[in-house]
Amino acid sequence: MKNTLILLIALSPFFTFSQNDYLNEQSTTSDSILNEAPKVFLDCFFCDVEYMKQNMPFVNYVRDRKYADVHIIGLRQRTGAGGWEESFEFIGQHRFKEMVDTLSTIIGPNDSADQKRESEMNLFKLGIIRYAAKTPISTFFTIDFNQPIEQKNIVDKWKNWVFEISANGWMNGSDVSTMTSFWSEINVEKVNPDFRFEFNLSADYMESKQVLSDQTFSSILRGQDLNTEGVWSISDHFSWGIFGHARTSIFNNYALTYHLIPGIEYNLFPYSISAKKQLRVSYRLGAGQNYYNETTIFDKDKEFVPHHSLRIAHRIRENWGNVNIGLNGTQYLHNTRLYSVRAFGNINLRIAKGFNFNLSGNFGITQDQISLSKTGLTDEQILTGQGQRATSYTFYSSIGLSYTFGSIFNSIVNPRFR
Repeated sequence: MKNTLILLIALSPFFTFSQNDYLNEQSTTSDSILNEAPKVFLDCFFCDVEYMKQNMPFVNYVRDRKYADVHIIGLRQRTGAGGWEESFEFIGQHRFKEMVDTLSTIIGPNDSADQKRESEMNLFKLGIIRYAAKTPISTFFTIDFNQPIEQKNIVDKWKNWVFEISANGWMNGSDVSTMTSFWSEINVEKVNPDFRFEFNLSADYMESKQVLSDQTFSSILRGQDLNTEGVWSISDHFSWGIFGHARTSIFNNYALTYHLIPGIEYNLFPYSISAKKQLRVSYRLGAGQNYYNETTIFDKDKEFVPHHSLRIAHRIRENWGNVNIGLNGTQYLHNTRLYSVRAFGNINLRIAKGFNFNLSGNFGITQDQISLSKTGLTDEQILTGQGQRATSYTFYSSIGLSYTFGSIFNSIVNPRFR
């Protein structure tokens, strides 16, 4: 027994080395297979990317689409019920060039965040399997089939009508100032492929108080808005609609204003791919009646106002980035010198590996402030935002550059102290 124990002790280093060599060999084999797994760039602003990395570790996540074998682009559009139709484009690059797929899923309005990301992850797995099947990692995949529940015709007692009632409020302050705000809304929608209807009624109230050296200054703003629209499909490129609007506003000097406006729209691309690209031209021609709180700079207490507008908008999203640009123009027909024109744009480009460029902004010529009060605003009213001020133009601009370098992989998730 003693001799056997001495023999085992003597052989233990060799056994340990042999076991470590085996484990190292297994680890090397596993790493080698993972190195051949598809490199994925997930381009989805509404996805839980960290959750994907934690639950889909069988691909390599990279930080730039130039390094990726598969570029996944997430797109989404609102559904009539208040949820989302999410589409994901799987664009093959390098060794998977010309392999392109698109998969879609519906996220319900009452789905939790966990249900949403689980649905997205299942879709990603279905989409990526085509690419992974062409790599050594495919030997580790199995396919399960869960027999679906028997399909039945769905009876919708609401006939696609969706109703939403909401309200919120907030308050903040200190011993020298307070601010209180309340807001409420009723929204009704019906959406199907050939028709869309929306009715929205909202009200807001904001009150602020500032303690000055010799007095306390108070400010109150309130308003109500009603918007309704019905839109009908003519073809996959043409639509027409009727739009109604009514409003009261202290800020804009409206005791009441209401308008009825029919319009027509043409989309160069089919509406069925509008989440990816669209070039729309819309024209509206209508009229309304304005009643003012105070006499305007045109000496009007009320007036009938015919008007028309033209809008051109282009949006496209590709693997190299996205572009959203447009031009709006409106004009009053009873006085054609009253008009406004606004150009806007948002451009995000992936110029090269790790190099990104973004540019956004708008510029507007404002010559249609028809409701400006003749008495004007005091300095206190200007500082507290009590009303609109006369202006001839407005603008906004933003520009940014970023360059990322180093390791191309970003599959690791570490949430500590975040």
